[in-house]
Amino acid sequence: MEYIPPARDASGRSRSPLQFRKTREAGVLAATRDFSHGQTILMLILVAVGAVGILTGLGVMEANAPPVLSFLFGSAFIGGGIAVMSFRRGLVLDHPRGVLTRWWSVFGLRHQRQTPLERLEKVALSVEKRDTYSANRYYWVYHVSLEGHLKPVRLYSSMEAQKATAFAEHAAEVFRLYCEDRT
Repeated sequence: MEYIPPARDASGRSRSPLQFRKTREAGVLAATRDFSHGQTILMLILVAVGAVGILTGLGVMEANAPPVLSFLFGSAFIGGGIAVMSFRRGLVLDHPRGVLTRWWSVFGLRHQRQTPLERLEKVALSVEKRDTYSANRYYWVYHVSLEGHLKPVRLYSSMEAQKATAFAEHAAEVFRLYCEDRT
């Protein structure tokens, strides 16, 4: 099995967020999604709040709360920040064994779910209208998923139609499936 690189734009950057890389095993491709900018900001906020709580609990800063309670809450916030920072998810496409493995991990503890490739029939690009809970305002979200004789496996969501379309086309090439556009 050969590696299929994603389509490139005029600047040479990949148009698809799905970046499969070859592994040591022949015919096996893997894609990992590390934490995003939003996760980084959330992690920094949690760690900062946690540091204030710990410093208050240790008596370095003054507060009206009991020191033990401040220390415990600070520790919990720092733990949450580290959990957000350590979150990873990915896909492993194993053509020789005929298996798609979706996985996620926190603190290095890994959970995975395997799907036989013969149960997959197509890559579907669909659109969903979402309400913003304000007067007559909404936005569109484009979803790319693998479908077949099983519950759909969502691979990607974007508010930009071009990114979702590029992702769907590249995923169809990599998975060797038909691409259905429902937009």
